[in-house]
Amino acid sequence: ELLEFVDLDAEYDEYYGEYYGMIAYNSEGASSMSNLISAADLAKMLPTEKASHANEEAFFDINGTLDLPAVMCVTMCDGSTAQKVIDYDFDSIEKVEEDNYFIIQAKICQTPFTEEIHAYDVNWDTFDADIEAIKVRQEELKNKGGNVAPSLTIDESSSSDDASDDKEEEDTKAEEDNKTEDTETKEEVEEKEEPKKEEPKEEEKEDDTAELIDIEVGVTANSAMSEYVAINMLETEAVIDLSEFPESANTEKIVDAFFEAQYQNPLILGVQGGSIDPENRVLYVEYDFDKEVTAGKQEEIRAKVEEIAGEIFNADMSDLEKESAINEWLCENAYYDDAALENAEKYSFTQVDEEFYDSFTAYGCLVNGVGVCASYSASFKLLADAAGLDSIVVTGYLDGSVPHAWNKVNVDDTWYIVDSTNNDNDTIDNALFNLSDSAAGSTLVENDNFVLNGKEASYAAGEDELEYYHTTNRYYETDVIADELVALLESDGKAVLRTEYDIDDETFYGIAQEVANQTQSNLSGFYWMGVINLEQ
Repeated sequence: ELLEFVDLDAEYDEYYGEYYGMIAYNSEGASSMSNLISAADLAKMLPTEKASHANEEAFFDINGTLDLPAVMCVTMCDGSTAQKVIDYDFDSIEKVEEDNYFIIQAKICQTPFTEEIHAYDVNWDTFDADIEAIKVRQEELKNKGGNVAPSLTIDESSSSDDASDDKEEEDTKAEEDNKTEDTETKEEVEEKEEPKKEEPKEEEKEDDTAELIDIEVGVTANSAMSEYVAINMLETEAVIDLSEFPESANTEKIVDAFFEAQYQNPLILGVQGGSIDPENRVLYVEYDFDKEVTAGKQEEIRAKVEEIAGEIFNADMSDLEKESAINEWLCENAYYDDAALENAEKYSFTQVDEEFYDSFTAYGCLVNGVGVCASYSASFKLLADAAGLDSIVVTGYLDGSVPHAWNKVNVDDTWYIVDSTNNDNDTIDNALFNLSDSAAGSTLVENDNFVLNGKEASYAAGEDELEYYHTTNRYYETDVIADELVALLESDGKAVLRTEYDIDDETFYGIAQEVANQTQSNLSGFYWMGVINLEQ
């Protein structure tokens, strides 16, 4: 059941806001509260109705099979309009040849909405080929997500004695593990565990949170405790004692540090979940693999990053050129793991079967050449680190509902959004390269898991001057784009250009009609987030 967690008077809403969570219960009791999500974020994610005015041109004047619309406009709960890809049921096609039209049923992706669409003036000689072209187009347009967030529970029943026993057992196991390591590895471990020996003053810890830090061992963190959690998780430590950090008295800060450490340090592999003992301030972490297997995979990833960096970077490259090289490498060399996504969907994105573990870490795209968005974004972060670019992994939802991960990268002192997973699209390439938050907001909805609470604003993407279609001279205002589309169609037979991100169906069909009149030819096409695709 969806439960309202905070119901405050209006005068407090602006400061505190409303949050919602989930509780599962049966005759034996109730679960802990799930991670909370704000009402503002929910409003961006939940569709409330079809945007009937915006869809008028697309859904009531369809002439020919190739005019079947690619997207439907939907009004979200926050009042914004989002474009959702249409999932056609091609088995439902009902031909009415005597009146020269057909009927097809469709569902709007990531919504409960359905539509019965009538298409007239059908060319039955090319009908089968036209339907196949629509199938390919719609499949390529479907955005790809697939992030599985580990669960983290709070164990209120743990006693001091139990925690001490567990920690002593873990320390003994760690000692035995160290005996099998070489001298250099031991020294690295000792250096990483240095924060244990001298407790930082509380004031110094606050200073550490002032800005993103990258320490020698490659840890990305926004606080000393987050850094310490990351160092331990990189070593696949199952028990992390946080009692030396005063802020660990607040369990929510441990949760925050756990998720930031995991997402911002992609060499932390295969975190299944964990639990917190709040009384003893101990974090327990569960992993897919043991230390030895994980260490082996980490070394393979490091070697692959070094190899790729040597191939795609050089000393004379600008920040934008480095970022473009990373995005291009992933688009050309990594393939999306549809089977892994289906497996995650089977478990409602709470877990995956063992055969798909790697597809959700950097190991998938970098070493195996296949992965889902979690792997693409982790790989991007590691390659950006190698290039000396500041970047983060961002988590949230694709099209408002599918768990997803992408990146933000700092190019020339400005943060931009880049989603390599969905930039790898033969129909509309690089539509999500260097966008601003406002431009991507209806498609990529952030949650608050990926960095410490309150730090999200540090990575705000407010500009789009380095957006892909701008930098490649393929962006035009709506009042002039028709002439440019005509020129490309006459030379190539196909045109893909970008205009304003929020154009609606009326604007698109006006542009398409003007192009058709100028070229005196039949056109098929669609648009998504301002990118217009037309073909003769």
